[in-house]
Amino acid sequence: MDGLQKWLNRSVKARLSFWMSLIIIVMSVFSAGLSFTFSFYEAHQLQDDQLRQFGALINHQGLISASQPFDLKLSEIDKDARIFLRVLNEDNANSNSAFTPRMAEGFTTLRDKGRTWRVYVLTTDAGQKISLAQDIDLRNEFAREGALYSLLPTLFLMPILLILTNLLINRIFLPVSASANKINRLSTEQPCVIDLDSVPLEIKPFVMSINSLLARLYHSMEQQKRFIANAAHELRTPLTALSLQAESLGSQQSTPAQQRKISRLQDGLNRARNLLEQLLTHARMQENGREPEQPCSVQDTLRSVLADTIVYAQRKGVDVGLTSSTDATLRLAPIDLYTLLKNLVDNAIRYTPAQGTVDISVHQRDYYVEIRVSDSGPGIPQQALSQVFEPFYRGDNHSEPGSGLGLSIVSTILKRLKGKIVLRNKDHQQQVTGLEVSVFLPTHQHFNRAISL
Repeated sequence: MDGLQKWLNRSVKARLSFWMSLIIIVMSVFSAGLSFTFSFYEAHQLQDDQLRQFGALINHQGLISASQPFDLKLSEIDKDARIFLRVLNEDNANSNSAFTPRMAEGFTTLRDKGRTWRVYVLTTDAGQKISLAQDIDLRNEFAREGALYSLLPTLFLMPILLILTNLLINRIFLPVSASANKINRLSTEQPCVIDLDSVPLEIKPFVMSINSLLARLYHSMEQQKRFIANAAHELRTPLTALSLQAESLGSQQSTPAQQRKISRLQDGLNRARNLLEQLLTHARMQENGREPEQPCSVQDTLRSVLADTIVYAQRKGVDVGLTSSTDATLRLAPIDLYTLLKNLVDNAIRYTPAQGTVDISVHQRDYYVEIRVSDSGPGIPQQALSQVFEPFYRGDNHSEPGSGLGLSIVSTILKRLKGKIVLRNKDHQQQVTGLEVSVFLPTHQHFNRAISL
């Protein structure tokens, strides 16, 4: 019951369907009750008319004379009527019977010898007083059968009416569902509003509020993006100058202690520069104006990425290589593909220890391309797999320099390209032996097709 109450409280359509169905059921039951009562009464009226008609027929044809027996079942006239005829006179009167000559003409109900009768008494033109009687139980049985038949239309139409009502309610709420789908498809990367022409009047104020909220949200996000990009640009120049000065200091003769301090200074400046570059990349990936799409070779882009990261990999002692020669062509902005692969490879090298390996492979599937980057690093804790795509999230691993923006940038690009990413910890004998990152990008012909893994 609590579940039903919660469901009704949460859904206007459910409440409307529930109450409309309840009203239909109650009204159908009430209508069926009235129909049964009226049909039952009408059946009794018809049975009374039948008794009256039989009496008129007997009177008209002169079927009764003084010599008739006391009881006569008129089976010869109507076998199904079960009407009993009695001639009421003093000669054949039975003192133990309720049927006596003193009975008033017309209709009456009486009980005789354990049975209840509906009796019609009349005096014929020949002067005979007769009674036509029907057993009340039989009359009620016939009346109930007729009344029950009258319920069939109501019982047949009620479920049809319930189904049609719920279908109509669903139909009426289709514009609401359509508006919800439109809101769900809106992108935060460009200003969007919901067309009010197709919105029902009842929810138009709500949709107008949504449009206003979306506009404010878009402008707020644009301001944040511009602030981050401008701040990164403003800091890039002084950081470059500081880096040059640190290199100049490092080239001069100094004591070992001074060299260690200069080395730490250079490391800090390099981390700051890397953070600024990642911030600028993150802001650029979220900009509305992007490079035009064109055919891009995955293998060629990977070679460019490896050329840019090989020095860093060699300095760390990490073996990086392509394990497949399969190539695939995707139609997208070259900077998107390069940035995506660069961040994946850079992350793999960054968190792989010395003498470790990073393997990259490309696989052409039916309607998408899979790019797999597998390393021999420490992996990611299972509980953190869903959090690593948040900006600046680095978990508990702070031993390696980084900004925590790499996978966030990858996620932003994949959302725009309608791709997917899957992270999986590799294990051997219940020990984590590395992380495998699989990226799935739809081909140009199947760009709007959902990737099913």
